[in-house]
Amino acid sequence: MKLEGILPNAVTYVCILKACAVIRNIKKGKQIHDEISKQGLLEKNLVLGGALVEMYVKCGSLPQAQKVMKKLPRRDVVSWSALISGYAQKGQGQQAFKML
Repeated sequence: MKLEGILPNAVTYVCILKACAVIRNIKKGKQIHDEISKQGLLEKNLVLGGALVEMYVKCGSLPQAQKVMKKLPRRDVVSWSALISGYAQKGQGQQAFKML
């Protein structure tokens, strides 16, 4: 995309974050996170925040997922559910309950 002069938008980033989560590529996910932050897209797009939380959860980095959650300007049921699900899947049920 970039080689053709087309800049990614929030929808593009959501899709690529999902791909990072599927292949468990946290390194690439962090690079995308940095690009998103540089463009200031998290402040403008609620879905993007949920996708970032989900990517970190699926890559096994619950502390980073929680850090992202704390920095989101707004949180929704998607981002909360991703974090709660991550704790539950990692056998941290008590921490999942604390998120409610």
